[in-house]
This record gives sequence, structure tokens and C-alpha cells, in this order.
Amino acid sequence: MKKVILMLVAIFILNFNIATAAEVWSFPENAVRLEGVEKQNYIREKMNAIFHPSPDKKISPANFEVPDGWIYEKFSVDGLPCEVLENPAAKTDRVILQLHGGGYVLPLRNGHRNLGITQAVLADAKKIFLVDYRVAPENIFQPHKMTH
Repeated sequence: MKKVILMLVAIFILNFNIATAAEVWSFPENAVRLEGVEKQNYIREKMNAIFHPSPDKKISPANFEVPDGWIYEKFSVDGLPCEVLENPAAKTDRVILQLHGGGYVLPLRNGHRNLGITQAVLADAKKIFLVDYRVAPENIFQPHKMTH
């Protein structure tokens, strides 16, 4: 009998918590609800406003400053732009493949390269490969087509 009462109390508490959480996490009435291309354009616009606050001015990205002794190369694989950074101080042959953030709406930036360098140093990795994959909305749902 005691187990049954405990189970009923647990079910009551669990259901109460779920119901309370649903109320807390529900969308407000004025929430923006978008899908597909409209959603991607909205996200890109908001992210660009945060990371590039001067849309009126054509600001080109700063040149990437390669740390002393590091080797930096750009190359492509079937037209897909890639980069590799080589850590001269690494004592291992570890390799890192960095697929940068940006929600598939922002391209590879210097911040991603610098993060890769930090990751390579911390992991004692010899090389870090970075991929500058296609972004939306120009390339919606069209991943790079590899021929191999």
C-alpha cells in the first residue's frame, strides 16, 4: 500500500512539474514563428545585425594573422573552399576537423580560425582543417556535391 501511495504522489509531482514547465517554456503570443526560407533569412538578418552592426558600409573581413611559425594554406576539394593550419610546436600527429559555428548562415571567419588554433594548442594537434561550407539563404538545402 505504501508503494502505491508513493507512486501516486510521484505521478502527481511529475505531472505537476511537466505542466508547470510547459507553461514556463511556451512561446509568447507575439513570438515570431517562421519556417523555411523566411526563417533562414530572418536568422541571417538578426545574426548579421549582431556580428556586423554597420550594414550600410561595405566592410571587408580583416586579413587573418597567422601566428609565428604556423603554416596556413587555402585549398579546395571539388570546389569546396578549405583551409589548413599546421602547429609547429605539436608533439603528436593529431588532426582536428573544425566545422565552424554560424548556424549555416555565416561563413568561416577569423574568430573560427583563432578558435581552431586554440583547440590545436590545447589538444597538441599537428593540423587543423577548416571547411568554409556553403551558407543559407543563397544555398538553401543544397550541400556541396562531392564527386568522390
